[in-house]
Amino acid sequence: MADRNAMLAAKGGGVVFAGRLFVWGTRFGLAVLLARLLGADEYGLYNIALTVGTLGSAFAVFGLDSALVRYVAVYSRRSDRQGVLGTLRIGIGLPMLISVVAAAILLLLAGTIAGTLIGDPRLEPLIRIVALLVPAMVANSVLSATLQGAQRIGWAVVAEQFAQPIVRFAILLVFALLGMTPELAILASTLATIAATALLLLFVQRQVSFGGIGAAGNAQGGEMVRFSLPVYFSNLVNTFGGNLQTLLLGAMASIASAGIFAVANQVMLIGAIFHSAIVQASMPIFASLQDLDDRRPLHDLYRTTSKWTFTLNLP
Repeated sequence: MADRNAMLAAKGGGVVFAGRLFVWGTRFGLAVLLARLLGADEYGLYNIALTVGTLGSAFAVFGLDSALVRYVAVYSRRSDRQGVLGTLRIGIGLPMLISVVAAAILLLLAGTIAGTLIGDPRLEPLIRIVALLVPAMVANSVLSATLQGAQRIGWAVVAEQFAQPIVRFAILLVFALLGMTPELAILASTLATIAATALLLLFVQRQVSFGGIGAAGNAQGGEMVRFSLPVYFSNLVNTFGGNLQTLLLGAMASIASAGIFAVANQVMLIGAIFHSAIVQASMPIFASLQDLDDRRPLHDLYRTTSKWTFTLNLP
């Protein structure tokens, strides 16, 4: 059993690692391309606007992506269809509702964020475009978590880590011929994200039929929210920690310095790829083992995955 769980984690981790390595290479190449096409100043505007959208989506997800991974895995192991459907109703419906509110707030406050907080009115139209991106980013997060919980992580990798950057790159090439601007660069990201959303929705529909979906019980919804809250605050800290530098550089130094930092920051991301791949692949397995209330295989899997991540990240 321990060897089987480790093999499942390794297989899923390998798929995610390949996808994330492809994404990293693509993002680094796109960062260099956009920096050359836009220049440091306009590329800085582009990255600050995307950072605002990333923070907005982090607020909207509400930590329920992690709850989806756990409860979809648990109810799937129990072959409890109604449990899975109730989990999807809460885990997808609530973040999407919050994301629409977050998008509306960004649309209304775009001028204030650009002029007062960042100090550059040129950001206002970019933030308005990014506001439309927030619901798509949230949808991708919760749909990907659903596939992860169902242990169909390969489908999520295909949509988010292969299809999305390829579509984005193709759109950017067309826009480059038309004359690249920060608005067009963000529009390319938005269209690519929506394309990934459509593909993820198709994969989730194949995995789970939504016919006859009913309301989740109060106990189930409350349990999911209680589970997600600590994860939510942890994710907010991580998201702010990873993106605050870009906002501070734009507000306190210069827009150009934010663009230079964004390119350099892509180099550092490769160090976290393997660790995040193993974590993402093993999460639903941990949830299923914990639901079995058998601590031995849980202990063995934790020890094995910890050894892998520590050994490969130590250099």
